[in-house]
Amino acid sequence: MFIMESLLQSCNIKKLEKFFPSRSDLLDYLIMEIIRREDTLVGSLTLKIELDKLDIHIATATIGRSLKMLDVKGWTKPVSNKGRMLTSQGRSALSTINNRIEKSILSDEIVDSVEINHFDDLISVLQTRLIIEREAARLAVVNATPEDFDQMQKALEQHRMLLEKKMDDSHAGLDFHTLIVNASKNRFMSAVERLLTYEEHQIESQFESLSVRNHAIEYIEVHQQLLNALKSRDIDAVCQLMEDHFAQIIKTVKQERADKSSAME
Repeated sequence: MFIMESLLQSCNIKKLEKFFPSRSDLLDYLIMEIIRREDTLVGSLTLKIELDKLDIHIATATIGRSLKMLDVKGWTKPVSNKGRMLTSQGRSALSTINNRIEKSILSDEIVDSVEINHFDDLISVLQTRLIIEREAARLAVVNATPEDFDQMQKALEQHRMLLEKKMDDSHAGLDFHTLIVNASKNRFMSAVERLLTYEEHQIESQFESLSVRNHAIEYIEVHQQLLNALKSRDIDAVCQLMEDHFAQIIKTVKQERADKSSAME
């Protein structure tokens, strides 16, 4: 709810508009939110004053029509001639709308925060992936199914085939890591992993020395070792292999950063 309060206090209505199919839907939402915040019976005049503060200037007649539509939906109800109050159904609907908006805003902020622009960002992403994948691998040791192992093995075979045919294999290594996280059966980890690997791939494609292709053979061998350890349900081996694997990748990126800096001097 803090995000919504901040938006309304800053009168950032433009940012809210994209979450509603029409201006009338936005107006209905704002009316309900004002009634909730006032925590008392609210009439058209009070609503007009509060909407004016949000830089939404409409006639009281328009507000009255919106209130009647909210009454029909069962979200508000008139109390004599004293004003409107939210019904329990209305409070539930408003909570659902607020949760949807806040979740979308937070998702956008997360996406913006992981957009990679330079090497330092890439190193931070790799360090974050290590934290996630080490724990995901630990969970996968317990939760992975034979079907998960089959998918991982097929991904490795696909990677080898792409290398043999000298085809683009830039996604193959990342795909294998995604399968490990999926095998953890933790959907939140999987969602974050997909976001991070997408951003990582974007910058890898810009720097030839960072391309998975240049390290593909050694990566495939490590991935096979990881899969074998997962199949053996060996938590210690899986975690150590994952840590060593990421340590080598991060070392490569740091070396690339140092080489780029030296070339610019």
